[in-house]
Amino acid sequence: VQVDLDARFGALTVATDCGVQLGSYSLLADGRAGITVAGARPIPCDPGAEDRQQRLLDTLARIDGWSGGDSRLTLTSADGDELVLVRPAG
Repeated sequence: VQVDLDARFGALTVATDCGVQLGSYSLLADGRAGITVAGARPIPCDPGAEDRQQRLLDTLARIDGWSGGDSRLTLTSADGDELVLVRPAG
């Protein structure tokens, strides 16, 4: 899975084995966050990959907080979800 956050425009791209999901995000200075997935370019994939993608999208929809440091961004929800994004080296 690859998650790209465009800091300049607030754009979100989530690439999985099942295609690319497009959306937007906001990370506020007080630690609040919001993510909206609005569109997709799906490709056929196996049911297991489709299930993993749906669980990821469901988690992203619940995100309401963030914290960060160095090359890591931790997204959290009130439901106890925690999604850690790591910036690749280079």
